[in-house]
Amino acid sequence: EDFAVIPQTSAPTLSGSLGGTKTQATIDVANMPHILGILTDLYSDPEMAIIREYSTNAMDAHVMSGQTAPIEVLLPTPLRSTFEVTDYGLGLTANEVSEVYGSYGASTKRGTNDATGMLGLGSKSALTYTNMFTIRAVKGGVMCEVAIYRDDSNGVTIEVVDTKATNLPNQVRVIIPTSSSAEFSEKAARFYSVWPK
Repeated sequence: EDFAVIPQTSAPTLSGSLGGTKTQATIDVANMPHILGILTDLYSDPEMAIIREYSTNAMDAHVMSGQTAPIEVLLPTPLRSTFEVTDYGLGLTANEVSEVYGSYGASTKRGTNDATGMLGLGSKSALTYTNMFTIRAVKGGVMCEVAIYRDDSNGVTIEVVDTKATNLPNQVRVIIPTSSSAEFSEKAARFYSVWPK
């Protein structure tokens, strides 16, 4: 018998009434930067969070697209202070980057048991470590470069910096500025030690 473990997107509801006045809970738009700050700063170990979140997102992209090549990971070095993860899955358009990285709670993985993520928070995890990171994505012969950053109000802004035609295959590259190459390398070695080569 097939047992479904796809997460439920809504809580069970109660029916009936206790006889009182009912009010539906909402999120106060004026306090949205505060809420986004809470949702962004969830991680107690920011370096490990971004290594884990972007690597598993890349693997999920390969699984969902049937890609058998490995994902690519570039660790920071003294000469290049970025952590980069690239997948060669379905790619993303500029609009899709804005939707995925700009909507807290939005997830492309809720309807499947084959993917790791589903909360719609992990793609923003770099913002718990740095105030800005970059997505370079290709889909259907068009490359876009998108900056994702915390703005002056502690909200999150997604800015499409450039789009252009390219011969590169579909892909998504996440580029995160880092400070300590040694710390990243140690944590990455621990995390990837259980992954296939």
